[in-house]
Amino acid sequence: VSSGVKISDLHEAVEEAAKEDSLVVDDDVEEEGEEGETLSALEEFAIGLAVDGLEEAELEVSEDQISIIDLDKNLFAVSYEMDYQATVMFVEFIYDQDNGSATEIVADLEGTLFVVDDVLVTELEAAVKEEWNLLQLSEE
Repeated sequence: VSSGVKISDLHEAVEEAAKEDSLVVDDDVEEEGEEGETLSALEEFAIGLAVDGLEEAELEVSEDQISIIDLDKNLFAVSYEMDYQATVMFVEFIYDQDNGSATEIVADLEGTLFVVDDVLVTELEAAVKEEWNLLQLSEE
């Protein structure tokens, strides 16, 4: 799923706007990432687009659950909390916004970690549940 806006084009537009002094960034408003670094306006916008793309795939995530891996390639690390039966399954994956895929998927249900094959984000929850069910069958 793509929003039709390339991050590289956006980056150029933001730089051009900054040169023209038409862009005002308030340092007090910038958000801080996990390591304490502040996110640029471009990074905040990119993460917002990633949130929108995931929401279109019916995955509810917040901006603090996403970090940027590579802006030029539109790659994001996502920590997703998925409701599963009466508990929460934690799923971490890399989201490729250009093609809507989830790769390097690792899920954690109550301390049991398992890997899920790469899928489109629209199929993520079903793939994670299926892999968990297969894991449970193999242990019986």
